Amino acid sequence: MFKNLFDLSCKRTPLQAVGFYIAYLILLMAILVVLGIPIGLVLTAAGYEVDEIRGKGMLMGAVVALFVCVGLSIAIIRKKRLFSSFLAILLLLFSFIVASFGGGLLGLIPASILSAMSPRQKTNERCPLDVQSN
Repeated sequence: MFKNLFDLSCKRTPLQAVGFYIAYLILLMAILVVLGIPIGLVLTAAGYEVDEIRGKGMLMGAVVALFVCVGLSIAIIRKKRLFSSFLAILLLLFSFIVASFGGGLLGLIPASILSAMSPRQKTNERCPLDVQSN
């Protein structure tokens, strides 16, 4: 389920795509925490009110989630050579739209669907670790 998470050219099974979604959602939340704590401390020291800090944090989280979701979708399309696929481009646009409204929670769904698509190659191989050993 969590194999080859950083190999974006790999074709995933539906279960692996769910694992991809969960792992990248946790990674996105970790990035937001690492960015948010120092920014919150700086804004507190600068004398901002708690409500103002919360609003700036929400805005920062939405912007970072948008860039991560769209960037991840572009990276998957690039690694799988899917720029000529109409469905892949639609999923990229859908990723932008849903990440704009739902952050990383919704924006990573199209990226996980893209991760389950077959790459444009002569062979349709699965991930190397999917082979069962005896």
